[in-house]
Amino acid sequence: MRPVLVAAAVYHLLWGALGVLFPGRPFEWLGIESPLDPMDQQSLGLTMACFGIGFAAAALRPLQHWPVVFIALARKVLGPVVFLGAALEGSVPWVAGAVILFDDLIWIAPFALIVRTAYRDHVAERDRPRPLPRDRAILKHMSQRGYTLAELSELRLTLTLFLRHTGCAFCREALDDIRMIREELETQGVGLAFVHMTPEPEAEEFFARFGLADIDRFADLDCELYRAFGLPRVGLGELFAPSGWLRGLRVAVLGGHGLGGPAGDALRMPGMFLMDNGLVAGAYLYSGPAERPDYLEFVRSPSSGLPGGTGYQAPARRVLAEPRIAS
Repeated sequence: MRPVLVAAAVYHLLWGALGVLFPGRPFEWLGIESPLDPMDQQSLGLTMACFGIGFAAAALRPLQHWPVVFIALARKVLGPVVFLGAALEGSVPWVAGAVILFDDLIWIAPFALIVRTAYRDHVAERDRPRPLPRDRAILKHMSQRGYTLAELSELRLTLTLFLRHTGCAFCREALDDIRMIREELETQGVGLAFVHMTPEPEAEEFFARFGLADIDRFADLDCELYRAFGLPRVGLGELFAPSGWLRGLRVAVLGGHGLGGPAGDALRMPGMFLMDNGLVAGAYLYSGPAERPDYLEFVRSPSSGLPGGTGYQAPARRVLAEPRIAS
C-alpha cells in the first residue's frame, strides 16, 4: 500500500506543477486544443498538487489515513464518468481519454484495495486497543442504579442482553419481547440487565417506552463490555442482507416498532449471556442482526442452544460448552 501512495504522491505533485507552470501543455502533447482556459488549468493543477500532498501524508500510515484515499477514489471513479458524458456530447475529443487513463483509471484498483483493507481492519477493530478481560469489564461499568454486572449476578441469575443501537427495529422488538416475559422471568428468580450504546437521559426515555426503565442498564458508549464479551462487528454485506431487511420492514411497519437513526455503533452485533456470580453460565451469540431468539428457552437450557421459533429459523451457533466459564 505504501509504494502505491508514494507513487501517487510523486505523480500528482509533478502533474500539478506542470498544470500550474505550463497550463495546457498536456493537451498540446496530444495534438488537441485545451478545453479549459489557462486559469482553469492552473486551478486543476493546484488540486492535483493538493492530492499529491495528501497521498504523501497517507503513505506514512495508509490504513489510518484511509479517508484521504477514499476521497481520491471517489474522484477517480467520477472523472471517467464525466469525461464519457462530455465525449459523447462532442465537447471533448476522445483522444483526451489518454489523460483520464493516467489521471484516474490506473489508480482505481489500488485505491479500492487500500480502502477495502482499511474497512476490514475497521470492522475487525484492529485499530483499537485490546479489550479488557471480562472479569475486569464487569467490575468497571455501573448501571444507572449504581450496580456492576458482577454485583447483579451475585444477587441472582441475570439474563444480560447486549442490544444493538436504539434506532434498530430488532432492538425495539427485543425489548417488547422482554416486556411480555418479564414477570415469568422474575417468577423463576432470573434478573435482567441491558447493555446499550445510548447516553442518558435518552436511554431512560427509550427504555421507559417499554416499561423497562427500572431495569439495570449499562451505557457502554465505547463498547468496552461488548468487546470484552466477544461481540463483533458485522460487515456491510451482513448488515444489508435482503432477508434481514425484509424482516426489518415487517417488524418496523407491521410490528409497529418503527425505525430510527443509529445511536451508537450500527455495525455491532447483539448478544445474550446468562450471568451467575460473575461467571458466564450460558452464551447466545447471534448469527445476524435480524435473529429473534427464544429468551425463556435460553434461560431454561442456556448451554444447549436455542431451537427454532416462530418467525425465524435457528442458525448454527456457538454456545459456551461448559455450564460456568470464567473470563
